[in-house]
Amino acid sequence: KWENRYNREDDAIDPLELTSHYGKSKLMNEMLADSYAQIGMSVLGLRYFNVYGPGDEKKNGRCAPMQHFFNSREQGQPIMIYGDGHQAKDFIWIDDAVEATFKLMESDVTGICNVGTGIATNFNTLAEMVAPGHPIMRKPYPASGYQYFTRADTTKLRTVIGQEYEFLPVSLGVKKLVPAC
Repeated sequence: KWENRYNREDDAIDPLELTSHYGKSKLMNEMLADSYAQIGMSVLGLRYFNVYGPGDEKKNGRCAPMQHFFNSREQGQPIMIYGDGHQAKDFIWIDDAVEATFKLMESDVTGICNVGTGIATNFNTLAEMVAPGHPIMRKPYPASGYQYFTRADTTKLRTVIGQEYEFLPVSLGVKKLVPAC
């Protein structure tokens, strides 16, 4: 079942299943990096999961879900959730992503490395964090190929940042990002 699944660095990716150019470009970058690694170059590719934090509000339609939810709350509109709200993503606070990036760059780790927390938060929970009791409107997914669940396998990342490293929990990140939550 998907709730028990982690996205591992060595998971096979079927390019035919990628429906967005964004996803395809990420795969192409990994394929290019792999070709350099095959000729002996040291290559490190980072797979960032759902990075969020200050500045997200400037990304308009490409911001993290919590920013969309906050915008709806502030505009007095229902929070829009596509699907049933049980979809879940691995959200990582920007400062944690930056810290992990620098530690990885300074390490001897090569290949692909996930940069995420290893914890998935579902959208219903996220909406309640941002706007407790606020009305929610649900619609079908507007596009096919939506990635319903992401959670990073952080085994490789933890070898560099340490098992004891504490990522900022989403509940605290939302409070830092969204006033009056």
